[in-house]
Amino acid sequence: MQRPFFSQSPYRVGSSRFLSTAFAGFSTAFSLVGDFSDGKFSIPSVKFCFSLTISSNKTIIKIHSITKENAFDWLVSNLYLRWSSPVCFRFSHETAQIERTTYKGIMILLDHLGIVQISGVDAPDFLQRQLSNDVSRLNCGESSMGAYLTPKGRILSNFLILRQNQAFFLVLNKNLMDSVSKRIKMFVLRDKVALNAVDRMTVCGGYLDDFPEGIKTLLPQRNYQSITRDDIIIIRIPGTDARFCLIGAKSRIQNNFGSFESSKTETWKLEDIECGIASIGLATTGKLVPQAINLDLVGGVSFKKGCYPGQEIVARLHYRGGVNRRLLRANAAAEAKVVPGALVQCHALPGNQTAMVVNSALGRDRQHQQLLVSTPLKFIQHKFLYLDDNTEVALLPDRLPYRIPEISN
Repeated sequence: MQRPFFSQSPYRVGSSRFLSTAFAGFSTAFSLVGDFSDGKFSIPSVKFCFSLTISSNKTIIKIHSITKENAFDWLVSNLYLRWSSPVCFRFSHETAQIERTTYKGIMILLDHLGIVQISGVDAPDFLQRQLSNDVSRLNCGESSMGAYLTPKGRILSNFLILRQNQAFFLVLNKNLMDSVSKRIKMFVLRDKVALNAVDRMTVCGGYLDDFPEGIKTLLPQRNYQSITRDDIIIIRIPGTDARFCLIGAKSRIQNNFGSFESSKTETWKLEDIECGIASIGLATTGKLVPQAINLDLVGGVSFKKGCYPGQEIVARLHYRGGVNRRLLRANAAAEAKVVPGALVQCHALPGNQTAMVVNSALGRDRQHQQLLVSTPLKFIQHKFLYLDDNTEVALLPDRLPYRIPEISN
């Protein structure tokens, strides 16, 4: 879409020339008459009467009169999308005030995540044959959890997959990007598919209160839905509070939404744990089947689609009742510094079977580590498990936001 503009005016609304901070302290009143258009929709012979005030961090435009009401409605609904930084609206019966303010929000830099892009006319069919989720059901702007498996059904990587027209973005552990990309490329063959790690894009997170008022009502209302604004993809993901994953150029995100805060990455990981969303990393890749991290319970596995690597193993566990391990929350003392991949034992039971820590993060009380542990079902009746150094791990099987069928009443 082109920027909206007056055909008779030398300035485009929202251009850097028109709103330059070089004019700080400037104030005037004027009117414009012209055909208001964005290239698809136009309103001829519209007259706007403005007053304009520019300060170092704010531009205020008061529209005192307008000859056609639908032109004003169109302006309000579209102007935010065209300006390079957030716009807020203030209304009265006689006057509309449009306020452009330098936003000082903070987004959480998720530098442990990376992006792999798969594009091309054959990309949907190719990914449908490779991934555990049903790619064919994703419409443009929709996302879901998914995984890439070994032929034996073990997870090489899990991810958030987003569809944008004929392109797909996988948001996954950055340490696994190269190995996963190389393995998927082995199966491209004659498919018209391009697969690349995307270094020019950054992944960050934000909560509803982190966004400027002018965009809050435009944000997705359902989990795994997305919008695109100024080449920034904003995906709503599960959380105790409304939270969003942003994908885009780092400079563009900063210009639109403020600075980055890397110290809060641990809090973001903690909320993933509280939501029961596991992330496979270097220490756990190739070791667990999807059911062992509850991927089938969060929409990351389809049992109705065709074949993909590991599908036979995953389907057999599902249909023959062979699931013997599930992802549970647990905690341990903060000083234990439990890391992903650590093995956890149940001293009360004989044998060599162990649970495995998948993710860990410091808890909100700062006294405990919160964990996601892939746990044999027979361990659940025992409240306490132990690491190799006898550090106590307390299981919390009732702390997940979704139902686990094997242990629910």
